[in-house]
Amino acid sequence: MKPPAEVIEEPPDAERPVGRLRLVAAAACGVLCPWMLWTSRGAPAAWLVSAAALAAMLFWWRSFVRIERRAGAGRRLVLDAEGLRLEGPAGFAARWDALERVELDHDRLVLRFVTRAGESHELEPPLGGLGLDALAVRIERARRAGVGGRELPGAFRGDPASP
Repeated sequence: MKPPAEVIEEPPDAERPVGRLRLVAAAACGVLCPWMLWTSRGAPAAWLVSAAALAAMLFWWRSFVRIERRAGAGRRLVLDAEGLRLEGPAGFAARWDALERVELDHDRLVLRFVTRAGESHELEPPLGGLGLDALAVRIERARRAGVGGRELPGAFRGDPASP
């Protein structure tokens, strides 16, 4: 008997409030840069703080733009006995036995799926309120159930918590 499919959904516009908060943070950092330089009359420490505020502003702005690009599409990850299927803008599907490896990239905060054919697909959390490690655990649990508990060589790379 096949285990039932697990569906992890991200409703459209679920991340928009987070994106708006990041836009507010970017605006606050953008105001801080000139204000700090103006009030300190160009002291060296002010230049350092302003440079840090400018870097933070660019980070928050980039994060806001990425969220806005993703928003509105809605994503859905289906994990079943045959494999996984991501539905949405960057959708893909792969059978468990066709996966060469699943990589956790903690630097870029993505899950990367590499197939035996050499194709590479990325899944960027959050999805359904789950972060990088929680998604990795769910995917590994579904993969083990789908292949009858046997290990596939090199199937998972990274450091997911044990399922």
